[in-house]
Amino acid sequence: MNKPTDISTEILTAAAEQLITMEGTPIVSDTYANLTGSSDLAIIKSQAAKNSLPVFFAQADTVKLVGNTHEMQLVNVFQPYIINNLDYPGMMGKGRNREAVRLTAFEPERILAVLPTAEFRNVVAVKWDIVTDLRNNILIALDDARDVEMVLEVELSGR
Repeated sequence: MNKPTDISTEILTAAAEQLITMEGTPIVSDTYANLTGSSDLAIIKSQAAKNSLPVFFAQADTVKLVGNTHEMQLVNVFQPYIINNLDYPGMMGKGRNREAVRLTAFEPERILAVLPTAEFRNVVAVKWDIVTDLRNNILIALDDARDVEMVLEVELSGR
């Protein structure tokens, strides 16, 4: 196993930058809400389509909830930890959609000092947990979206 000092500062900085990176995908459900709210869902004849749509949008709501949880953890856990222990501006390079180079020189000693701490391991574990949960929910939503697409294609081909 590599000791932290065997890893380049660039790799450590890129890995630490992931703590302030948000993952997610927007799923817009306005059309479905309009259909169900106005009783226009009756235009869909297929029972399979009527059954698959709420499943997908329920999963979309779960994705949204997990994404909101991630955002709250970003604000309440990751950003404060980085501000207090690392180099927040130094971690905001091009990977964060910024055209300029890193705002400050990242101090390698700072990340090497925090790597062995329980607090750092816990912050990384929280990040791993929420991103993994979000990814899994997005994959489920994607499968549900494929089901919706399939039944809607059948619905539309019958018209």
